[in-house]
Amino acid sequence: MRQRGSQDTPELTRRQRWDKFRGDSRATMAGLPRAFGLVWGAHRGFTVSLALFAVVGGVIPAATAWVSKLLINAVVAAAARGGGPEWVRWVLVLVAAQFGLYLAGSLLQTLQTITQQALQELTGDRVQLTIMEHANRLDLAFFENPKFYDTLQEAQREASQRPLGMVQQVFSIARSLITFLSMIALMARLGWVVAAVALVAPVPSFIANSRYGWRGYWLARRQSSDRRRMIYFADLLTKDTYNKEIKLFGLGGHFIDRWKVIADRFYREHLALLTHRSLMGFLWGSLTTVVSSGTFLYVALQAIARRLTLGDLTLYTQAVSGVQSSFQGILGGFSSLYEGGLYLNNLFEFLDYEPAIRDRPDAVPLPRPLRAGIEFRNVSFTYPGKDTPALRGVSFSVGLDETLALVGQNGAGKTTIVKLLTRLYDPDEGEIFLGGRDIREYDLASLRQAVGVIFQDYVTYFFSASENIGVGRLADIADLAQVEAAAEKSGAAKAARRR
Repeated sequence: MRQRGSQDTPELTRRQRWDKFRGDSRATMAGLPRAFGLVWGAHRGFTVSLALFAVVGGVIPAATAWVSKLLINAVVAAAARGGGPEWVRWVLVLVAAQFGLYLAGSLLQTLQTITQQALQELTGDRVQLTIMEHANRLDLAFFENPKFYDTLQEAQREASQRPLGMVQQVFSIARSLITFLSMIALMARLGWVVAAVALVAPVPSFIANSRYGWRGYWLARRQSSDRRRMIYFADLLTKDTYNKEIKLFGLGGHFIDRWKVIADRFYREHLALLTHRSLMGFLWGSLTTVVSSGTFLYVALQAIARRLTLGDLTLYTQAVSGVQSSFQGILGGFSSLYEGGLYLNNLFEFLDYEPAIRDRPDAVPLPRPLRAGIEFRNVSFTYPGKDTPALRGVSFSVGLDETLALVGQNGAGKTTIVKLLTRLYDPDEGEIFLGGRDIREYDLASLRQAVGVIFQDYVTYFFSASENIGVGRLADIADLAQVEAAAEKSGAAKAARRR
């Protein structure tokens, strides 16, 4: 049975699928420069090195095939002429050349692996840092929105590898294209029919792979909220924050069962997609195998008829295989690029969120000491996605020497008033004054630094007691005397000593 049908993999007509494919392809191409920017910013030298490795790696297969042809022809000629010294020397030169090409290819692969691994680490760190910095700029409203959490989770899960993956795919396509063109040039004597058949064979596999890549993306996107629930259930069972209550009420088995239900469904869905994708890949890949075998038979018959030499047989066999594999690499590269772009769009969607609450260009620091207290003037506010206002037409004032206690039922708006005063949200209507000026005229840092807040769901950081106190004023976090004084005044010192 399908869950959450409105977000399931869309069932589209052929025309709609084509339009969707075109739109996603344009989005992928538009995202490429941003992906390059992330990778380039991580390390320019490594990025250039990968590009150079792709160019050189694209030439080596054709060079190897050509040297193999010369070597086999030289061996045949040397055997026919009794193995004279000049032929032996020529064979040795060609063997050395072939060894050099094999060694160069192996060295190139080694250097590419080292560079790619190093660049992957740097890019992953850079992307994660970009995500954290951008999240730090966003409003509280984003973090209280489930859709935002889904986008953030998808961005974090995929973004560490997708940018370099897309850039690497571009380089891989370039390498395959160089190999493809060089192999086509070597096949010129066989005629365009053989080349055309070799080109067409991988196309169906490419189409099927792109289609299943699109389905895989939508499956991952549909599963995002349930995957978040799985992470939450795991946290409940593995963190000390919840352990007392879970043991007291015997909740462990219940949460484990709920986790297993989601995990089992994910397994079945992924297995079904993997099975279909692999079987279709095998079936369409068999067409490529048939074409390769037919081409080899054709070239072998030509060699038997003495229209081609044994060296030509080796050359054209490698060339046909190289054309197919390189063309398949080009098509597969575009398919992977398309699929990677779908996932990377989650990162760019997250990075495109912009905070609504920000400093005005003419914002001023909050003056200290204050000249006037707090005043709410006809303030109304409704949380995003809600229909009922949390506050409606609220007006009150608190003087500099006054203490005010807000008392009311849950949901009456007490916490909302604090959130508005600290500009975690801005009111829909009305104004809030502090020190005689609208709080929107102050810069956010000085306003929030002046207000001390302890929410009901306050955070206990997994730091030392000293650091937990010091984060309240980062400028003095290293001043142990001030930290100890704050602990004594608040009573936290006694609690810390009891622990």
